[in-house]
Amino acid sequence: MRIVILIIFILFSGCSSDVLPSTEFSSAKWISTSGPNCEVWFQDWVDYTRLLIIYDIDTLDINPSPYSVETKAKPYRKVVKQQFIGNVYWNGEPSWDSGTVNSFIWEVDRANPKIILPQNFIVKVSLLKNTLNMQVIKDGGSFLSLNLRALDHK
Repeated sequence: MRIVILIIFILFSGCSSDVLPSTEFSSAKWISTSGPNCEVWFQDWVDYTRLLIIYDIDTLDINPSPYSVETKAKPYRKVVKQQFIGNVYWNGEPSWDSGTVNSFIWEVDRANPKIILPQNFIVKVSLLKNTLNMQVIKDGGSFLSLNLRALDHK
């Protein structure tokens, strides 16, 4: 019986990760509080972290064809989204004290719609009063500047 308890203890104590130490930061989903409309997920795996960002890039007005046989066809707006996903490589150990700026290299290896891959971005993040401030930099210029709040799943 002691051996079974010891094995269970070893299994559960070895399943934690120190990659994202703040439960507030590793929220399941973050959403933007101001434009552009954006969703952000940090996926914390045991040995690494992946970042997924989906943001609106355009809105298209879709009008039904004048030759349509459907009488119920109505015009509508279609939102075009860009999706990036890739590994996070922290520059040092992140600190989540209020206002502390952390940075990492984000190596994007998947995208939809398709782009030339892989692409590297520099990302700077900080937590301030339950708001995640994120600056995504590409080729020395600002690519995305986001203020995000954690989406509660209660």
